[in-house]
Amino acid sequence: MASSLYTVITLLWTLQDGGTLHVYNDRLIKIAFANEEINAICKTNVMYKPDYTKFILSYYRIDSESKEITVMQSLQSVEIPPGRENKSETLNYPFKIKPSMHSSVSGTYYCKALWILKNQVRRGNGTFILFREKGYTEPPLTMWMCLITITIILTVASIMGTVLLFWKREWRQIKKCPAQRPAPPHTSGSSEPPEPSYVELGPREPDVYFAINKSTGSPLHKKVPAVKVSQQKMQEITDVYENNTADLYENI
Repeated sequence: MASSLYTVITLLWTLQDGGTLHVYNDRLIKIAFANEEINAICKTNVMYKPDYTKFILSYYRIDSESKEITVMQSLQSVEIPPGRENKSETLNYPFKIKPSMHSSVSGTYYCKALWILKNQVRRGNGTFILFREKGYTEPPLTMWMCLITITIILTVASIMGTVLLFWKREWRQIKKCPAQRPAPPHTSGSSEPPEPSYVELGPREPDVYFAINKSTGSPLHKKVPAVKVSQQKMQEITDVYENNTADLYENI
C-alpha cells in the first residue's frame, strides 16, 4: 500500500514538473560534405515556469567507446510571455556546426537539454549524419586578388614591351636611312627644265680629234668635268667638230 502510494505521488510529481519536456532532432538521416558547415535544429518542448526558463542545449555524438563527444553547447534562456504561465510550447533552436567542430566523423548526433534548476535531462532520438568526400572548396578572396593583380601587371608589361619594341624598330630605321638633303633649286635664268641624265651618255669626240687639239694648243685638250648640256650646245659642238675635220683634210 505504501509503495503504491509512493508510485502515484512520483507520477504526479513527474507530470507536474517534467512530464511535458521533450527534445527532438529535425531529421533522421542527413548527408553532408566533409568541408561543409552543418545546419542542425533541435526542437525543445519547454514549460513556461520559473524553474524551466534556463537550460543548456547540447549537440553531441556517441563514439565507438559509448562516450559522449560534445560538438556544440549553448546556454538558452526563455522569457515567460504574459498569460502563458504554466503552459508549454515547442521551440526550434538552430545550430551551425563548423567542420572543425564535427571533424567530419559519420555517426549519430543527438540533441540534449539540461534544465539547470531542476537538473532534468531530455534527449532527442538522434540524426545519422553521413560525411562524404570533400567537395569543391572555394578559393579564398586573397587568392583571387593575387590572381587579378598578377594578370593586370602582366598585361601592362606586355603592352609596354610592345610599344618599346616598335619604338626601337622605328629608331633603327631612322638611323639607317637619314633624311636626304633637298636638291638645290635651279638658278638658271632660263625657264628650261634641267636636262635628263641620259644626255651625259651622248657621243664623245674621237681620239684623233683630241690629239689634234692637243698639238695645236687648243684649250679643249684639258679634261673638263662632265656637265649637263642642252641640245643647242650639243649642236654647236657638232658644228665645230665638222669644221675641224674639214680643216684637217685640207692640211693633209
